[in-house]
Amino acid sequence: MLKKIEYHLNLPALTFLEAGKEDCVPYNMWGPGERAVNVIHFVKSGAGVYNINNEQQIVSENQCFLVPRGVTTFWQADGIKPWDYWWICFLGEDVPELLESCGFDGQHYVLTLEDATPIWDSIDTILTHADRAAGSGLIIQAEMLRIFACLQQNSHQASKQEEPADSYIVQRAIQLVNDHVSDGITVKELAERLYISRTKLNKIFREDMGVSPHDFIIHSRMAKAGELLSKTNMSIAEISKIAGYDTPFSFSRAWKQHFGVPPAVSRAQKNDLTQWGIKNMGKNKWVRTQGQ
Repeated sequence: MLKKIEYHLNLPALTFLEAGKEDCVPYNMWGPGERAVNVIHFVKSGAGVYNINNEQQIVSENQCFLVPRGVTTFWQADGIKPWDYWWICFLGEDVPELLESCGFDGQHYVLTLEDATPIWDSIDTILTHADRAAGSGLIIQAEMLRIFACLQQNSHQASKQEEPADSYIVQRAIQLVNDHVSDGITVKELAERLYISRTKLNKIFREDMGVSPHDFIIHSRMAKAGELLSKTNMSIAEISKIAGYDTPFSFSRAWKQHFGVPPAVSRAQKNDLTQWGIKNMGKNKWVRTQGQ
């Protein structure tokens, strides 16, 4: 039995430049800036935020995002579940048409993959041919074309979000505060790290948490200080630094304003201070506690 195929192929003018993979640390970022090549990042696990044309979109597991050549972009890994992403870099005359055939149409820069397994396999294969042995170039070119074939066959444009979900922003804000209490992080710095305005941050924080971001920062400092006062013999000066205050005086004043007595008095009363600060009672129900 004879079986054959006739298919006069015109392969796209496409040049492979680089491939790689990285298990990113929390808040790992790139940009804002422009790339001199085209890059597609494939997210294998975790999540992050991608910003292009001043629009942000959350990108997570089994999605990919395009970084077009010569366009200002920025991306940042999530602070709690940072992404593990893989990528390919390329150039070529036929790149615009090829990208459009995959779904990157100039309005959509994020695709959702129905099955990303072939892409992981292709990039793994590419990475095993870094030695440039005989035939490696053709194998790499074939695997790159396989990646684009996969995008054409089993991906679709992700729903476009002008901004990340408010709850996601609040989650990242809380993590930032917890990670940087000792640095004395401010609301202004928090908004800058999240790439939103202070007005926007204040609005969504109040809606989601029931307190302002400023109050949350203060409460977080008090909670940290209360734990150290209760569980350690550290001096007030040492605790003030860890709680994000420049001087023992500024810390003592803030503590007294918050609880009515100086920190030294609180420690002398030998109360359990580990819960001094705020306690999460559920959405919009954050309340101050005093050593319950």
